[in-house]
Amino acid sequence: MEATEKVRLIRKRCSPSSQKLIAFIETASGIAQVPKVLEPLNLLKETVADDVEQHFKTKSKERYKFEAKNSELKHGHG
Repeated sequence: MEATEKVRLIRKRCSPSSQKLIAFIETASGIAQVPKVLEPLNLLKETVADDVEQHFKTKSKERYKFEAKNSELKHGHG
């Protein structure tokens, strides 16, 4: 996944408190431009995006298993 896609994913899927923290750091009087802040900020963004992505992959697998079991029960397959 590209960095811009990860940033979009972060903004759409992460908790409001995480969104507020990232937005504050990015906009607060240029603090995000300080190398000692920028590097950990980028790491935070990547970590949150990876966690969100992994969460949705896990939920997708769980949903598939649930729907397959429901179909099996409904249609008597198996």
